[in-house]
Amino acid sequence: MIGRIIEVADDRRHLFMHRGFLVVQDTDGDRKELGQIPLDDIAAVIANAHGLSYTNNLLVALSERGTPFVLCSANHNAVGMLLPIDGK
Repeated sequence: MIGRIIEVADDRRHLFMHRGFLVVQDTDGDRKELGQIPLDDIAAVIANAHGLSYTNNLLVALSERGTPFVLCSANHNAVGMLLPIDGK
């Protein structure tokens, strides 16, 4: 694993999983794909935007890999974290 920390800090973004990748998509206009990151390369995801949406499938896939998903509030401080039950 490379151990990338992915921070999404821009509104109007949608995160989902497709074929083993985390996909970042713009939610304005034609919903352009902005990038893909292999799930196995991700050490953590930081959700630091209010207009952000994500799928349950993505959260499950990250949890299966032991990757934390951090939720931030309006003042950009972490307020919650999704961690796997098995403690990987």
